[in-house]
Amino acid sequence: MPINNLKKFLIDYFIINQCTIIENEKNKITVKLTQDLDEKLMNRPFYWHYMKKLNKIGEPKKLTINLGSEQNPQADGEWIHFGSPRLHQIFNHIEEQGKYVRFFEKIKSSNQTPLNPWLVLNLKINYLGENNKEEIVSLGLQLINGAIYSNFMEKIKQYSFDKNCHDYCYPITPLIKQESAVNRVYKFIHHYLKNQELEWARKSNDRLQKEMELLEYFFNEASSSNLSTIDQEKKLLKDRLEPKIKIDIINGGYFYVTNTTNKNILANA
Repeated sequence: MPINNLKKFLIDYFIINQCTIIENEKNKITVKLTQDLDEKLMNRPFYWHYMKKLNKIGEPKKLTINLGSEQNPQADGEWIHFGSPRLHQIFNHIEEQGKYVRFFEKIKSSNQTPLNPWLVLNLKINYLGENNKEEIVSLGLQLINGAIYSNFMEKIKQYSFDKNCHDYCYPITPLIKQESAVNRVYKFIHHYLKNQELEWARKSNDRLQKEMELLEYFFNEASSSNLSTIDQEKKLLKDRLEPKIKIDIINGGYFYVTNTTNKNILANA
């Protein structure tokens, strides 16, 4: 990610994560971390585990950052620069945050308005074999009635969403819990894959068998000293040609929509 002003980037990061900026000098920032960010950044798992076990409120740390152009042993705080482990830790946290989102439909209302929960998962299906290919699938699971629909991001692109829930709106508690919801999505995907054309897998498997036969032919007179070589070659062939399907989650999250939008999605499924 291109960053022109590292100090501004870090201040924005801490503010977005609801930390308090205690000190903001030319080359130094001191922040009071939240518990969540303390757990993510400060490597104190035993402390927080102990606090939670005793049902006590822990004390998040303060973090002082030195942004000088070079490390100064006399300067207060931790020196952060491009390439420093702490900055990469922050990058990883931002990437983790971006992978799972929680959005509420943006509406204007002066009445109490319920919002219906959907779990949305965007998946990449990798078809691996002689000729690799991939497919992007967007699925939405209605967390009240359990209905699942494909091309979900296309269905909701006309609506506006925000990270914050409108004052007069309230999210309906899902009847289907997260673990069960994800399992339902994967069952849906497996059913989808069973109904796909499998010619690519047959061709890849045929190619694998021919390559195996050719390998056996060349090593037909092999002595025990090079049997390990044959096994290695067979493993390489299987890794390259054996047909298989790999599913990766690109991103996902919870989308809360009004009754009207919920009906429109269901009607246009």
